[in-house]
Amino acid sequence: RFDQGNEEELFAVPFALPKPLPARHYFLFCKPFSTSDIDYRDKQSCDQLYIDIQKRMETGFDNLLHARESDPFADSLKRLTYEKISGKKAASFGIDSLQNIRK
Repeated sequence: RFDQGNEEELFAVPFALPKPLPARHYFLFCKPFSTSDIDYRDKQSCDQLYIDIQKRMETGFDNLLHARESDPFADSLKRLTYEKISGKKAASFGIDSLQNIRK
């Protein structure tokens, strides 16, 4: 309130940190799984579908981690410098390196 003294007022100075450089994100979209042929009451077929999905996801994660490690422009500063100087987007990796998961 304005009609009271300011002796007990605690003033905290605003503190701002700069945002870090933007990181590169890696995404992979695979072929969808069809569940129309699966009987939800058949535990064995549901378990097999679950295992198939899990294997394909693990393969996708492994491929994306490998692609991230081998990305020549994974470093934000290097990538942004290249893009600023060349005027082009920095390439990451070829989709052909991930073909074994898209089957």
